[in-house]
Amino acid sequence: MSTFDYALRLHEDLDDDQEMIAPYQLGLLMVDWTNPQKAAEMSVLRVGWTTNGNLLTFPYSSVDQDLVKPTHVNLAVDILIALYDSDRTVDEQKTLLQLLGQLHMAPDLDLRSIQKLNILLTYHEEVNFFLLL
Repeated sequence: MSTFDYALRLHEDLDDDQEMIAPYQLGLLMVDWTNPQKAAEMSVLRVGWTTNGNLLTFPYSSVDQDLVKPTHVNLAVDILIALYDSDRTVDEQKTLLQLLGQLHMAPDLDLRSIQKLNILLTYHEEVNFFLLL
């Protein structure tokens, strides 16, 4: 979120003759770059030495893809937390909500992540409900 917030501030401070990518477009790039569906599987090599001093390498294991999966969950949590900030403009909130809709949540999401997202969403719903009264 700090990168997105920094881009927002830069965008606000542009002179009339300057151009910059829109914050929403930057957000879409960040969503795309962190998409777990596009993450390549990596292999780790185990390196060692033979008794005669030759270098020996062989596949050791695959990188745990569970480390890659929660990127969009973490981004969703960051966005939802950012929406609690009362200093955000309506346009910033709209942009964040649009980005939230672009995130991929794996069907095998762990219970802790589901609970975290549920708490953040439920509280937002309650706050918005009371603001409408």
